[in-house]
Amino acid sequence: MTATMTKRELQLELELRVMGQSVDPNPISSLLADSFRSTIDRFERTPKWAKRLMSMDLDAVAFVAVCAILDNVSEGGGVAQSHGVISQIAHRYSFLCDYDREARLQLGWETMHACRQCGLIRLMTTQGSDPTTLVMLSKDFKKLLDEWDLWGLCGMNRRPMVVPPIPHTLEEAGGYLTAKLRKGIAHGKWANVKGQPVIDAMNNIQSVPFVINERVLEVAEHLLLPYMEVGETNPYAHDTCLRVARELVGHDLWNPAYIDHRGRVLRQADLLSEQGNDLSKGLLLFARKQKITKRGMYWMSVHTANVCSGLPVASSMKLDKMPFDERVLWVNENLETLLRIAQDPIGMKDAYWDGFGSKVQTFQALAACCELKDIAETGYTSLPVRLDCTTNNYQHFAAALKDSDMALKTNLLECDEPHDFHTDVADENMRAWEEGERDHEYMDTFLDNKETLCARNVAKNPTLVIGYGGKAKGIANRFMGKKTWHNFGTEEEPKWRTIANPEVPLAKIGLDEGEHYKAAFALAQDYEKSLYAVAPAALKVTEFLRECAKVANKNDEAVTWMSPSGVVVVNHPTSMIEFNLTASSVWDDQTCTQLKYTVYGNELNKRKALTAVPPQFIHSMDASHLHYSVLAMFKRSIQDVVVIHDCYGCNANDVDAMRDCVINGFADLYSFSALSALAEQYDVDLPDMGDLVIEDIRKATYMLS
Repeated sequence: MTATMTKRELQLELELRVMGQSVDPNPISSLLADSFRSTIDRFERTPKWAKRLMSMDLDAVAFVAVCAILDNVSEGGGVAQSHGVISQIAHRYSFLCDYDREARLQLGWETMHACRQCGLIRLMTTQGSDPTTLVMLSKDFKKLLDEWDLWGLCGMNRRPMVVPPIPHTLEEAGGYLTAKLRKGIAHGKWANVKGQPVIDAMNNIQSVPFVINERVLEVAEHLLLPYMEVGETNPYAHDTCLRVARELVGHDLWNPAYIDHRGRVLRQADLLSEQGNDLSKGLLLFARKQKITKRGMYWMSVHTANVCSGLPVASSMKLDKMPFDERVLWVNENLETLLRIAQDPIGMKDAYWDGFGSKVQTFQALAACCELKDIAETGYTSLPVRLDCTTNNYQHFAAALKDSDMALKTNLLECDEPHDFHTDVADENMRAWEEGERDHEYMDTFLDNKETLCARNVAKNPTLVIGYGGKAKGIANRFMGKKTWHNFGTEEEPKWRTIANPEVPLAKIGLDEGEHYKAAFALAQDYEKSLYAVAPAALKVTEFLRECAKVANKNDEAVTWMSPSGVVVVNHPTSMIEFNLTASSVWDDQTCTQLKYTVYGNELNKRKALTAVPPQFIHSMDASHLHYSVLAMFKRSIQDVVVIHDCYGCNANDVDAMRDCVINGFADLYSFSALSALAEQYDVDLPDMGDLVIEDIRKATYMLS
């Protein structure tokens, strides 16, 4: 790429490289391409899979395969299941050929063995009742990445654009300049998008330009470097994120939007996204600045308190659970300290450091402090100020059922201070333990650690899972955290099994690692009972939707409905089809050559249809709420918007107007019966309705807090 290239040419060149159509070979991809060539030369009769690879250009094949492996294994912290890696390779091969998916999966499996043949990866099979094949980057691969400075290959296809995205239309999806890279809709058909509000909301969201927050970037590079050097950071989420952010300093950035089959808006570029991790959020500013107003300063203070909640600077107080005025007061009383953090973020690190794992706020807090300093010096602001809907799935249940008790617990009614539903569930669970209402083999351990296990952050898992129709197994998986592999054997005879992620509370209560999942399931069953005790009425919607699915199942149909904003939602979970992938006998290492691979078929899985329909419906409602809220915001000239499903953000000056749009939009959404159409369509009785007056929602102070 040359300095004379326009930004559009630069963007197009990058997209072509991602697709393997403008490849500049490097030492790693050349090593893999040579491995293919030397192996294929050994055949007297070239097999079909080898001919197919050769037809795509081996240099291009090697380049996109290396990028796919690097992305997946880096994102997994150095270890990944082979199924996901093969799937990603097969997807990227679709840029180079027209072979069907099963053929591309076979090519992906052969590619993995070619990578092992030339020493780039290791393959090994886990032990246990459900063995799987793992992929690890070899030391030689990492050495080459360091030696030739090639870590930039990671995340190439998930970067922001440097030009505005192509607009979506009802006829075709927009996004990246190159049509093959556009997602449009995940797990669905673009033809199911019927409503112009969906299209307009997506285009408004992806039209917002961002820039890199250079001050936060400088500090993050300094603070994370020691952890990066010893391999404690995530190579993708942290190392690559910083690398890409540094490359994009000085550019305006756009992030293409797409939707899932329920209409929920997502971002294609997850490396630097407002829907990303703490570091990603902290690195982004709106490209447009506004002169701060008095009300803007109020909401900037609320935002600052929110992102400092629970941190040392707040003496670990949960500021985000306080009334708004008290949050503003806290910022005013601690303004000198907050400005000192911005002035000396290295020396004041201990005041805001929250680590760099999941659900932390280190760099968002730093960004807020830096913004306060910029406002004091310039009077202008460009930091996205965010507010979350509180336990949004239960807000939808409350409104759908007109349940005033649930509405009060989820802040849908006017109140003087925010109510915390997750704490209600945690408190109920502790009460049940202390009063002897639960009994299992882990009860003593749980009671010894009740303060840890009955905390709000733990209770949030069951409220989310059950609220979306899940059960104890789903809760247990959340308690285990991001899938983490542990070798219970030796390097020579490995025995890999999953354990609780070191960051989750379950991993910190002294249990043997081999007991993690059993304990997680016992904890999940306890919380399931506690949530039912706190919110029995919320289950009515779940039961109603499952009755609709039962009727559809009898007719061998999928439950189908039109979302309020215009997406045809089809609840059609399918059964899995299993087939074997067998690597060629030409590879020197003949271990791990067999792999059972499953893909989704077309047959409706009626059992899953019953459990899937509640979350599908709720997601379609919160997606429609978002679409209409975003459109209302743009009608009120709010140009800069960030969204994460039930979280909304804008410039501080626009927060009052944003809150009006979101809160009134929710009331408008439920001004008609959300369940009536399904009840009529499937001849199922509506659940009993409560006494909530939907118009009262418009006065809800803390619905969005």
